[in-house]
Amino acid sequence: DPDLGLNVTTDGIVMDEELRSALPESIRKVVATFDPKGRADVESADVRIIPAKDYIDYVFTIRARGVLAQYQFEGATRPIELADIDGSLRISNLTGTVEVSSLRGRLAGSQVYMDVTFKDGDPNPSYTFSGGSDEFTIVPVIADMLPPTLAKVFADFAPTGNLLLRVKGRKD
Repeated sequence: DPDLGLNVTTDGIVMDEELRSALPESIRKVVATFDPKGRADVESADVRIIPAKDYIDYVFTIRARGVLAQYQFEGATRPIELADIDGSLRISNLTGTVEVSSLRGRLAGSQVYMDVTFKDGDPNPSYTFSGGSDEFTIVPVIADMLPPTLAKVFADFAPTGNLLLRVKGRKD
């Protein structure tokens, strides 16, 4: 059987449960962690169906437009909510990688940016991330979004005002 190659683009695909359910399980778990809602454009979807190996290889590049997403730190009383998200998401079945790049959005009213890479590895997936804000306004609700240890530090120091914020990390 010959291989079949497809390239697809779309405007305004809805990021909902139907779309998530079509993703491979490992990618679906990562996407579910952030519970994205809104619309996105599929800038390219390269799909290669290889019948002889009963295998489908794909690379999707998606551009978010005004998406809402959240992340819940363990022990935090409320999720971090990112609003008005714009940026690119690339999903590769071949490498098991999800990359978020040039992401811009609003966190508790402040403009933030970030890049995240998730690499699926059985049994040990890994994450790398970097992000920040050039003028992050400290508001009390931030403490509710942090893990308990950081929330306590935040409460002990009770910071106010604006700050230049840079964060970077990894989880192997």
